[in-house]
Amino acid sequence: MDNEVQLQQPLLSPNDFKAAYKAGGWNGRMLAIRWKKTAFSISRLVNDLDRSPHWDDAVRGLPEVQLQQPLLTPDEFKGAYKARGWNGRKLAIRWKKTAVWISKIASDPDRDLHWDDAVRGLPVIVIPKKSKAK
Repeated sequence: MDNEVQLQQPLLSPNDFKAAYKAGGWNGRMLAIRWKKTAFSISRLVNDLDRSPHWDDAVRGLPEVQLQQPLLTPDEFKGAYKARGWNGRKLAIRWKKTAVWISKIASDPDRDLHWDDAVRGLPVIVIPKKSKAK
């Protein structure tokens, strides 16, 4: 499987996005509080079929209902994505940001919580090993 194919996945449908957060006990109002958005912004985000893919990763990475959770330290943030096989360049491709932006977010100890949720929700990248020619 091509690595670039794994980096780009179709966005969740609005119904799948809602199902993902509701499965963890969340609702739109709670997400608005957690992600420092308005309820209206969350509603628009759910229905936006051109949203940044990091929001899909964020909704997949939500913990069970818990509004306050300490931010990951910069080292924990980087360790979380590296443990899943990601690096800054791959995240930039997936989240449609620049590598510089990813580095800035990763290094910011006061980043918005949705970035931590997004990194926790990243899929694991599995690179199949090529068999050796005999």
